[in-house]
Amino acid sequence: MAALNKIRFKSIQLKITLWTGICLLLAAAIIIAYAATSLRNTAIRTAEEQAVIVARSEAEVIKAEVDVALSAARTLAQTLSAVKNEDHLINLDRRDVNVILRELTADNPNFTGVFTVWEPNGFDGQDPEYARVVPYDGTGRFITYWTRNKQGGIWIETPVDYEMEGSGDYYQLPKNTQRECIIDPYVYPVQGEDVR
Repeated sequence: MAALNKIRFKSIQLKITLWTGICLLLAAAIIIAYAATSLRNTAIRTAEEQAVIVARSEAEVIKAEVDVALSAARTLAQTLSAVKNEDHLINLDRRDVNVILRELTADNPNFTGVFTVWEPNGFDGQDPEYARVVPYDGTGRFITYWTRNKQGGIWIETPVDYEMEGSGDYYQLPKNTQRECIIDPYVYPVQGEDVR
């Protein structure tokens, strides 16, 4: 009987040990799964927060660059519109405006270029005298584009496609809407190279 009790005792002890081990193993698995899920969720949340911080920072940098360009364009537009205002005594000729455009390009190294495109005889009424004179096209319209190449060289060119829908949106959209426009980047020739 003592041997039977000893076997039963060992059997009960074995069952208790086995069930305790299973419970501990199950508890450990639940704790590990919870910790892993919690850690994963925390990592995802932290990564999302970091991505938002970086995106906001980059957006501010881009906004600052766009604001500089818009401010320069607005100032240039206001200055050149004063030429046509009879209440102001501003007499700028094509050469004077080209000096302004060149300096604006030179003073802003992030600008690929600065241009002006006027309607036929809209600037000085002298389009026929400038027809086929560099940098103007066959129309003689006052159209110039001061550009900067990758090496930083500044050069005057004739704007292209300004009358074409699509590739001429840089001129057509503001002309048609009578509002300033920001258009999507596109490929445009600058000093013999296609630039985006």
